Amino acid sequence: MAPFYFADHELAERETRKFMVPGHPTLSKGWFLFVELYCALPGCDCKRVMINVIRERDQYQLATINYAFEPNDPDRGPFLDPLNPQSEISDSLLDFFKHVIEKDAAYKDRLQRHYLLFKQAIANPRHPIHERLQT
Repeated sequence: MAPFYFADHELAERETRKFMVPGHPTLSKGWFLFVELYCALPGCDCKRVMINVIRERDQYQLATINYAFEPNDPDRGPFLDPLNPQSEISDSLLDFFKHVIEKDAAYKDRLQRHYLLFKQAIANPRHPIHERLQT
């Protein structure tokens, strides 16, 4: 998995979902980011995204959400990925992500568009993403 900004830094800066949940009982006041990661294996077409939920003020990762785009995927999710970092507020962040996905078709479409852009970058041996993956 690699962050979407490896493929298109400027687009990622403009389109990374940033949010605040004021007055939430378990989420502290402040800004959070949904940072997208996609599979960097050439030829893989898993049609999924990992979302690292980051608290902006300290860049602390609070949850890792796994979400597949295919409705027939048996592991579609979204769900908290058991192999990646979680925190005491991961469940609340997952609930918020589910709400966003259910209500915001444009965001869901954006994730799928970013997936395709990322996969095009991986398929192009001249794309700078390959240099970023080496480091």
